[in-house]
Amino acid sequence: MTKAATLTQIKPGAQLQDVLSSAQQSINTGDFIQAARLLQDLRKQTTPPVEALYLEAMALIGKGSIDTAEALLNQKAAFFNISEDHKAYGTHAWGRIRMIRGEHRAALPLLLTASKFLIDNQAAHLDLARCFLILNDHVSAEKAFLRALYCTPGDAGTLHNIAACAFNAGRLDDAIAYYTAADSLQQTAESAYHLGNALVMAGKPDAGIKQLDVALRRKPAMLEANLALGNHYLRCRDGARAMAYFKAVDKQLPDQPAVKNALAQCSLLMLEPKKAVQYFQQALKISPTDITSLIDLNVAYQQTGDLNAADKTIQEAIKHYPNNADVRYAQGCLQLMQSNWQDGWRNYEHRWQTSTLGQRYRNTVSPLFSPMWNGKDNLKGKVVMALGEQGAGDLIQFARYCKHLVDLGAVVDLLSPPNMADLFKTLPWIRDVHTHYDHIPAHDYHVSLISCPLFFGTNVATIPAEIPYLSAPQQRQRFSERPTIGLCWGGDPSNPYDASRSMSFHHLLPLIKALGDKYCFVSLQAGERAKTARRAIEKGIIIDGMAHVDSFGDTASVIGCVDRVISVCTATAHLAGAMGKPTSLLLASYHDWRWQVQDGKTAWYPAMQAYIQETLGSWEAVIAHVIKDLEESV
Repeated sequence: MTKAATLTQIKPGAQLQDVLSSAQQSINTGDFIQAARLLQDLRKQTTPPVEALYLEAMALIGKGSIDTAEALLNQKAAFFNISEDHKAYGTHAWGRIRMIRGEHRAALPLLLTASKFLIDNQAAHLDLARCFLILNDHVSAEKAFLRALYCTPGDAGTLHNIAACAFNAGRLDDAIAYYTAADSLQQTAESAYHLGNALVMAGKPDAGIKQLDVALRRKPAMLEANLALGNHYLRCRDGARAMAYFKAVDKQLPDQPAVKNALAQCSLLMLEPKKAVQYFQQALKISPTDITSLIDLNVAYQQTGDLNAADKTIQEAIKHYPNNADVRYAQGCLQLMQSNWQDGWRNYEHRWQTSTLGQRYRNTVSPLFSPMWNGKDNLKGKVVMALGEQGAGDLIQFARYCKHLVDLGAVVDLLSPPNMADLFKTLPWIRDVHTHYDHIPAHDYHVSLISCPLFFGTNVATIPAEIPYLSAPQQRQRFSERPTIGLCWGGDPSNPYDASRSMSFHHLLPLIKALGDKYCFVSLQAGERAKTARRAIEKGIIIDGMAHVDSFGDTASVIGCVDRVISVCTATAHLAGAMGKPTSLLLASYHDWRWQVQDGKTAWYPAMQAYIQETLGSWEAVIAHVIKDLEESV
């Protein structure tokens, strides 16, 4: 780059164009004081052309002398009005002044006129684009940025702005292309961050994370990149990695409750609820009525086993938000955990108004075109569509209430996920199972089965326990002459409590080693976690029972030919319980209220024995207890 000329470098006979070029270069590099001096000196020596007056005005605007620039434009108005081209220079300067003063709607027509005549003037097109952005017209802004790029094809900043417009318009592929081009020209932390963010949003997380890592290598303290990576790993439930990034954010933003909450969520994923409590308390110290902190602190207290502190926290939330659905829903979950069934079932109904479960329910029932049964209307002769709105385990557990609906005189059909239809066709009380909305017959009501405990006044003494109520659609041949045990060690990885409720396959190896000469072991594990037992299957230590399983009905057939199921908190455990299969249920110290365990038993599934951790995350003692009981039963 040529060094900008200074006053001492410009001789009396220097050519006018050299002065204008030096002034323009000073403006381009942000040295507005130098540019103004050059042009003011030129004006003292001679009558300057309109281009010089324009540049002087832009330099004055650049260094913040808005009133002086405005006075110059007024003083030299005659020069700017000689022709339309000359007028465009003044119009652009006036437009920029209006923008600086926040008068963007007044600036827009001035900048439109200027850009029309100053076709090769990048600054005019950039000012117009920025004005459109402030006025929230991203389409017009992108067009103006493209005209600016035509003036200077290799300008990384303009490419970046075009990419941002494409990103805001949802054209992620275009945004990625422009961000990539910008980053190749000027490798900054900001360009890498925006490229990474666009890649993640476009469904290319691996490539996006690499770019976000590049952004941090270029600028380790970059707030946006640390925050984006923290949120990414939090979504992936990798608490340890997310924690590192959120700690970096917390150093820069120590007074943000949302950051403290994120650190707390990382702690929960790392099975450190006491640390989570501390972070939530820090968030509440900053913002005492933050609703997210209050609700989640209640959950953290539950995970520490301190239900009294959880209750106090919920009461504090109710004091500030007495009619908030999320707070009342959280209260219902806590009450059910405390075995306060009457109040718990009632408050659990607030889930319909929450942002997450409420939307899931609305998505489920929106095509049904029937009212929800309120638990009171006469059902004699009515057709009721029963459905689940949460997980597969919920649907299995509460499908037993179809009998209660039939006892009230209803004809009951069941709405089921496709992979559960063959299983629910074994449910004795229903007329039919439906999986496609466009094939659903006319019906009078729909009801979510998990609402039925409220409608039928369920408590521990009145749980419908006619077990079994589900069976295997097809019988399979036994795996061995020896007593056979089915093993399931992990649930749905997307479940928010998966880190605490699931275990690794290696936790079961002591069980298999201790009892391998007495029992045959069969894997009931589905999904990616099944691969962790591949080596044991290849060595014949355990049989792959899920090799040809495509549905819950198939899983039921496999369960039907084992003698016992050992499972963590999964839909498989619910299925085994509903089939009346003797089941060893392995639970975290903090576990779901649905099991309602008392003295190792759950009234929902009489053939089930529960084994609960003493310390969150510690499975060794649980497995040892199971081994002892099975050895004694042989």
